[in-house]
Amino acid sequence: MIARELRSQLHTDIAGLAGLSGVTGYCWFSFRGVAPDALLHPWAGIMFGLLAVWAGMLVLQWRKPPSDEDVIGFWLHWHLAGSVCLNASIALSVWVFMPYAGAGLLVPQLMLYAWYVLSFCMIATASVRSAMWTLHAVPLSLALWLLTSRTAGSIPAAIVVLMMSGSAALLQTLVRRATIAAEEAQVRAEETNLAMQRAMSEVIAQRDARSQLLAAVSHDLQQPVQAASMLFDLACDSPGKVSTDIAVTGALPSPRCSPCCRKCCTSCG
Repeated sequence: MIARELRSQLHTDIAGLAGLSGVTGYCWFSFRGVAPDALLHPWAGIMFGLLAVWAGMLVLQWRKPPSDEDVIGFWLHWHLAGSVCLNASIALSVWVFMPYAGAGLLVPQLMLYAWYVLSFCMIATASVRSAMWTLHAVPLSLALWLLTSRTAGSIPAAIVVLMMSGSAALLQTLVRRATIAAEEAQVRAEETNLAMQRAMSEVIAQRDARSQLLAAVSHDLQQPVQAASMLFDLACDSPGKVSTDIAVTGALPSPRCSPCCRKCCTSCG
């Protein structure tokens, strides 16, 4: 099931890569000259490096679809490591952007964090479920910053952020269970279909074998009948009473023959 999910996740990964690349570019251009370069440049380098690696791995996966062994042995660990690194980088970005976000950047930045958490919860598969704890580091880091900023309404805002994170995790669990149930039903339907196809193949094979047997038996039964008919026609067409008697009686000895001469029934016709 994990291999199936990773193969079907290619389009979702492309959409996620495009969206996160756009958000990273927006943060880079919006906070240039606002956030300290000592914080902004390293964070941007890490994010763009992770995105480049992500894009390269997607290209490899698209050009050469991995086998089940490759999925379990390599791609699963890569998805897990990439999710952990992305979540850790996003959690650290709270301390890069939020302390320097003014009134015009504060609300959009909060919306971007909410978008990231919800998107990650919705597209998370079995391959990255073990990295979900790192996703919770994003709202926890945001709530911690709100509590330490000591601005008006920071405590209610932190509570809302934590509630949003818990609701997103609960929703992801429910969606995940529904997805697993649907995939298991699909697998069972495919197995039932394969079993029906095998049964139909066996029935067809048995029917063909029975038809061949009947054809062979019919042919074997027709051969002596045809031979007798040819013999009878040949005898009837020949002149003489002896030939006709042989055809009719099957060349049986005459009752008038003595036991010693029944081998020569033609001589006492």
